[in-house]
Amino acid sequence: MPQTFPSKAAGATSRGVEAKAELVERFDADRDAISRGIPGFPRRGKVRRVTMGLGDPHDGGRTTSKITLETGCAVYYKARDCSAEAAFHEIDAFTGRFEGMQPRPPLKHPAFVLRGNYAWMEEIQARSPRGATSAAAASRRAGELLALLDMLQAVDCNAANVLASGGTLVPIDVETLLQPLLAWARATTPPPEDPATVLRVGLLPGVNGLGAASHGAGAWLRERECCAGFAAAYGVMSSQRAALVASAPFERLRNSSVRVLVRATAACAAMARTRRAPAGDPAPATIHALELRSLERGDIPRFSTRGANLRQLAEGDRAVSGCIAEDGSTRAMRWLDNSSSDDLEGRLAVVRATLTLALLRRREAVRQRTSRRAGGAG
Repeated sequence: MPQTFPSKAAGATSRGVEAKAELVERFDADRDAISRGIPGFPRRGKVRRVTMGLGDPHDGGRTTSKITLETGCAVYYKARDCSAEAAFHEIDAFTGRFEGMQPRPPLKHPAFVLRGNYAWMEEIQARSPRGATSAAAASRRAGELLALLDMLQAVDCNAANVLASGGTLVPIDVETLLQPLLAWARATTPPPEDPATVLRVGLLPGVNGLGAASHGAGAWLRERECCAGFAAAYGVMSSQRAALVASAPFERLRNSSVRVLVRATAACAAMARTRRAPAGDPAPATIHALELRSLERGDIPRFSTRGANLRQLAEGDRAVSGCIAEDGSTRAMRWLDNSSSDDLEGRLAVVRATLTLALLRRREAVRQRTSRRAGGAG
């Protein structure tokens, strides 16, 4: 959920007004392009509601927003470059065509209308899997996505960013792909060859993963099908490595701007309260200065990098060199180069252990609730 940060009330109000005016202006200018690019979205129709603040504020108070027409049709506005996300969905569709990924329900991918430094995205209806067949299909899809996101060095793919939609899962926010190795985080960042990298993705059950209460996946996520999906996607990426790396969407992703998660949102909230970096924080002073500058404006810092050869971190209109020890594209290639039956088994072992632990925790939670009710009745 978005955090609240210290900021001057008048400044915050002004930024909100400006951001909304910009959103409405862009919608009016792009209406024809949206109707062509977003299935079922009409060229005409009155706006019923504009919902802002569907995410953390970045770059002057801009947030993900939703425009809903009187007919009920809706489209999402993302105030950032979404070319990496669009490329990801194309890569997902590309890998899904190979033998070993079938049979399964048709994949769902949101349509995008890319406009440079912002984009429009199709609304995906959230719908929990119902019935054994749908739950099995969604669980297999979870495993496929986990393998692909693991290879692409993704983080922060939690329950808020991946929707269950019947018998499938649909990532709706994957801006943190191709995460680089930050120069000050060498000792704490696992290498791509480490099977534990599947945990960094954020998709497995945990505080914010598929087991989160908001997602409701605890009721349907199946270990066997999830592992089968992971193994199938892993096998395709390993056997079709050359075709995958040479594909147009993979090349577009490698040259797209991606967000680099320097610090979690909760940690940014603490920095905003204290007005200083945490004691002993290893990031350089130049990074701290950019973070505090952004927080002072009421924004969450949004660092980004682009391309495999430009090892800079940018935040707003400023860039810092010397921060990236290894770019995310190179790390993805190392993951592919290391693929083997032994590596697959190591990653599956982590998946199984995590799912087993999540199941035990759910059972313990049920036991405690039952015990409390029994005690209250007595």
